[in-house]
Amino acid sequence: MSCKSRIVVVGTTADYIEILIEKFGDRVFFLTDFEERAKWQNSHPESSMEILLDLEDHNSVVASLRKAMDEYDFAVSGFACFDCESLVLTAVIAEIFSVSFPSLDTVINCRSKYTFKKIIKDDGILCPEVFLIRNEEEAARSFDKFEGPAIIKPLTGSGSELVFKCEDKESCREACSIIMEKMKDKRGRMYSGNSLLVSNDPHEVFVMEQYIPGDEYSCDFICDDGQLNILRLTKKIINKNATFGTVSAYILPAELPEGVTEKKLRSYLYDIVKSLDEKRIMAMADFKIYKGEIFILELTPRPGGDCLPFLIKESSGFDIFGAALDFAECKPVYPFEIEKWQKVIGLHLLADRNGILKDIDPSVILSDERVIRCNLKHSKGDRIVMPPNDYESRLLGHVFFRPYLDQDLEEQCEDISQKLIFEMELNDERETAAR
Repeated sequence: MSCKSRIVVVGTTADYIEILIEKFGDRVFFLTDFEERAKWQNSHPESSMEILLDLEDHNSVVASLRKAMDEYDFAVSGFACFDCESLVLTAVIAEIFSVSFPSLDTVINCRSKYTFKKIIKDDGILCPEVFLIRNEEEAARSFDKFEGPAIIKPLTGSGSELVFKCEDKESCREACSIIMEKMKDKRGRMYSGNSLLVSNDPHEVFVMEQYIPGDEYSCDFICDDGQLNILRLTKKIINKNATFGTVSAYILPAELPEGVTEKKLRSYLYDIVKSLDEKRIMAMADFKIYKGEIFILELTPRPGGDCLPFLIKESSGFDIFGAALDFAECKPVYPFEIEKWQKVIGLHLLADRNGILKDIDPSVILSDERVIRCNLKHSKGDRIVMPPNDYESRLLGHVFFRPYLDQDLEEQCEDISQKLIFEMELNDERETAAR
């Protein structure tokens, strides 16, 4: 009797694991970090579906996986990764097992917000100008290279964490100082030096790049056998009252502005994949469109996270998790026709202050006829810590809703977010706030 084939999901979060097991059962097997599992309060997978280990120890991971394959009698049919900090490990072990996955070079190059842009710019692909800096004075001097605002951020990382828009030399110094201080405490896998070239330690070297105006978009795509297909295209609504780059909501599906066609976007992304010397990849791209031109901000060799998989499901029924697993097994993945997508918005419910959450009530939100569902991430007693000390804690939850198409979308996001009622304790005093 032949052994079973299973897709190994490397280093994802416990909530994703629960979803994937519910959807796909023993088609998947998980390599999970000890620390991630320790934080999870719900039930754990059976031992035949997951091994817990230190994912920083690559040799131990490979040995443990081989042992599990023998013990539970399965062969690896593919590797899947949904988390930035696990991409390097996935590429390493995929190469050892001779299983299709973006190359280690591609992953390392994409993980560096500097190297990625230098590679594609050298091939003539339009993207922001980018420089490396190491201290406040280098940041101030480098500002002269830009004709306008600049962005300073860590060399690697995720989302808008420690990302600053600087209007002058002094704000460059201040931003660099904050990043240098906060990076001293960043010792997790997200900022591990083994995910980049040794000469560029993300705790010591940072990125300064040209600020590009315009609207920001995000997409998932696959490139295989010379053909690139876009699976998901969203427009971001940026929260102007929060730290720079904070996403308030995603609009799906998104319409591209006049002068930028989907064909142009596909061609642009294909040139990037070709520049990376990658022939087969599933990836997420963040980009801006300004004066009819596309400017890539980041490309990550995994599908988009946050609330995006659930937003996609609500909009079209398309299962991005299933697509990622199929792609890992080299099965064909086809995009849904645009006619199958309905306009849905994924809204972030964000706190705007530090404190202890005394109560949170989504009932008014849920009574709104536009709302499909509301998922809260916090409950009574949780402490909320604001940026730059913590960028995840402020996210109180997500709302998925079908907007009125004849009304302004940003105004509708603000209207619904204001309907969240929560009470917080601030400096030993109680204060009630409605959002």
